[in-house]
Amino acid sequence: MIKILGSIFKYSILVVVILVLSHVIQVKGVTISQHVLNGMNAITGFSPSQQVNRITEHYSQSMKSQFERIQKADAEISHDDQKALNQVIEQSQRHK
Repeated sequence: MIKILGSIFKYSILVVVILVLSHVIQVKGVTISQHVLNGMNAITGFSPSQQVNRITEHYSQSMKSQFERIQKADAEISHDDQKALNQVIEQSQRHK
């Protein structure tokens, strides 16, 4: 049992050392981990610009849906409730 734990510990340390070295060692000014990432992007066909575009598109879609939900909720608030809410906001700002 102790031998198994010892071997697991040794291999864990080895993996950590390899990960640290891959972030430290540079080949032609680029870290090894960046070379690996570039290779993965080449294999999968995803470039960083495509990833940024996809993230931006997802963000804009979620913001649009959030804005529509807010507008729908605002339409459901009566005029008297809106006035009362504004009064509460003004009072809290005065206390600050």
